[in-house]
Amino acid sequence: MGESILKRAKMSGLIRFIIFLVLAVVFFCLILLLGYSFQDVTGNYCEIRTYEDYVECSRKDQYFVKVYSDYVYEAGYEYYDVSTDITLSEFVDFEIPLEGTESYMSLLGVVSVSDLDKMQEQINNGETATYVGHLGELDSSYNEGLFAVVDGYVDYYTGEEFYNEYGFAYTEDEVYNFILPLQVNGYDHTTTSMYIYVAIFGGIGLLFIVLAILAFREFLDPKRNHSFKALTDEDLARADMEYQQGTFSFNEKKFKVSDHFFYILAGPNITIGKLADITDLSIYEVRSRGIVANRYLRARMESGKVFDIAVKKKDILRYVEELVKKNPNIDVDPSCEVGRSREKKEKNSDVKEK
Repeated sequence: MGESILKRAKMSGLIRFIIFLVLAVVFFCLILLLGYSFQDVTGNYCEIRTYEDYVECSRKDQYFVKVYSDYVYEAGYEYYDVSTDITLSEFVDFEIPLEGTESYMSLLGVVSVSDLDKMQEQINNGETATYVGHLGELDSSYNEGLFAVVDGYVDYYTGEEFYNEYGFAYTEDEVYNFILPLQVNGYDHTTTSMYIYVAIFGGIGLLFIVLAILAFREFLDPKRNHSFKALTDEDLARADMEYQQGTFSFNEKKFKVSDHFFYILAGPNITIGKLADITDLSIYEVRSRGIVANRYLRARMESGKVFDIAVKKKDILRYVEELVKKNPNIDVDPSCEVGRSREKKEKNSDVKEK
């Protein structure tokens, strides 16, 4: 006795389970490779309310932060589109208090004009302004904005320069001491991009998880194989018996025909169809730039299901003849005559000789 098709289907389910599971892990890992943590994805951002929070968030392996500040000032520098002369974003100064003191540190940020208007409205309503962005080192492209902050370090209410405890205006070095080494940037739409990437990679990963579960179910019960759905338990048992006996009237590497069934083999997977259920045969060609890339013998069943059997042009006649011999009621489409023309020529030559 030969190999059981149920064992083959069982192995097919196991292989597909492993492949889909690996692909699912790969796509979920892509999310992590982009630098996003689980907290980022769920919106549970690291919160910055005080300088101590800032230090803690800068140490965490978390991309996004949510800044809370009672004072958000325009830092005197804008980024705008020269061609349209429209302001795109602004450099701002979030005042972050040192816990237990009345002192503040400056957390610089790049925000869109609309976000700045929203934060100023929150402050005007007596609320704490909130802003979501990601921490990063001060980029060289923001140096001009940084200089603007230093040059314009004045009291925003009086317009006068701040004075230190000795009654002198803060020097440039002293101002730099107030500025935190990391800036917060949300204007580059990274938050939106994150959700797009998570939706794409996470969605594909979940799809592969579902496919892996279905494949594992087929491994546990090979009768669940999708190619067996059109067969009753009796048909499947008979097809398995004929396959194990190995007495095929047509025995190709990827296509076999027994007394009552045909078998299409693709790797470890096996597809089974009843010969008596075939209604018609036709040729289906896949072309690339006008050239036939793949050619299939298409067998349509009574149920409407279609089986595509890969076949070379020179072998069409052999495949068609074998299936028609097993089921004379099959309607052969003219597209299959490519292979039958040889048979007609031979018959005509026999007639002439007589």
